[in-house]
Amino acid sequence: HYTAAEIKTLAPSLDSYTFDTRGNLTYLLSDGVAFSPYQLLLLKFSDKQALQHEGEGLYSGFDAAGVEDFNRSNSEPGTHGLGSVRGSALELSNVDLTQQFANIITIQRSFQSAARIISTSDEILNEITNLKR
Repeated sequence: HYTAAEIKTLAPSLDSYTFDTRGNLTYLLSDGVAFSPYQLLLLKFSDKQALQHEGEGLYSGFDAAGVEDFNRSNSEPGTHGLGSVRGSALELSNVDLTQQFANIITIQRSFQSAARIISTSDEILNEITNLKR
């Protein structure tokens, strides 16, 4: 029997993963083994105008838009007029820039407040130290 520590040492861990242009997800393990267990498939619609934009890159209304012949051979990225996959790329349509800038400003203000608190605490400690002298 192996102990939990031995199993953790012997079992490889996930080092990284990538998507290729055909939508294949490849895992790279710590022992150098790479394998591709999954593939991202794409949908093609008969009536793209019937899709309802929900915001933040999300859509609904697939039934009304009419999914065209969904099967693995017709849904692989880069085939049958479908786009390809760009691994490690950020799709702008999924990012609300206004919200992200608001988040940056909020975080920056929080950092500034924390820095002021530390400065004030330091000044108070200096005053206390000077009072004891």
